[in-house]
Amino acid sequence: MNDDPKEIIGKMIDLQKKLSSVTDDFSDSYLETKNDGDVNFLISGNVSGLMELCSMILDLSFSEIDGKHWHIDDLNLLENSDASFTIAFKRPNM
Repeated sequence: MNDDPKEIIGKMIDLQKKLSSVTDDFSDSYLETKNDGDVNFLISGNVSGLMELCSMILDLSFSEIDGKHWHIDDLNLLENSDASFTIAFKRPNM
């Protein structure tokens, strides 16, 4: 099977959009983080919050723009969290 990775990611984005249309409204999206101060970092959330995080990750992978990023904080998805975080696209150093 020689599927183009961009085509597969595009299909994943389409599927995620279809799934999000049957889940909670994104206005009710919820994520929280817990940091134990050591090495563990937990992200938890409801269906729509996790779907929105998935959507952000798929957007980054599809864009392939080095440095493109999303801030995840109390202004968008996080509530009652120990820490905000950023997800970003980065090309591997070759």
